[in-house]
Amino acid sequence: MEIQMKLKVSAHDFYTLLIQSLINDIQNVTHHTITEQELLGYRYKKKSTQRKGSMIKVHVKKLLPDQEYLVHFTTSIDKSILHYQLTSIDEKHCLVTYTEEYSRFDQQELPASSLRAQKRRAKKMIKAIEQSIIKNSKSKQ
Repeated sequence: MEIQMKLKVSAHDFYTLLIQSLINDIQNVTHHTITEQELLGYRYKKKSTQRKGSMIKVHVKKLLPDQEYLVHFTTSIDKSILHYQLTSIDEKHCLVTYTEEYSRFDQQELPASSLRAQKRRAKKMIKAIEQSIIKNSKSKQ
């Protein structure tokens, strides 16, 4: 699944929020403080909020400041690859290309309705990130 959206925030601000969210997640799960420089290649495990008792392995695969963010999530039954590519349009706008690859280890395919729901969720999440950045920038003024 791929989504492209033009946002009213800079690529830098969008990337910074993704990185800060990742650092916060790692801190909440592992109780370790980690810097942005330590993220690339970082692996950790966390409990799934959707499946009781299930663990998710998280692996940070690629980070290019203000350009790219790639993280793998693996459970005992599936794997998801989340990829953000950011293209700066100007100081206040960027193009986000979000790609999500999902596969089940039992080779079972997702129904079309699940894919549509996934796409809606992803668009909503990207819009929420944009709104959060805009709200935070207004509160700092």
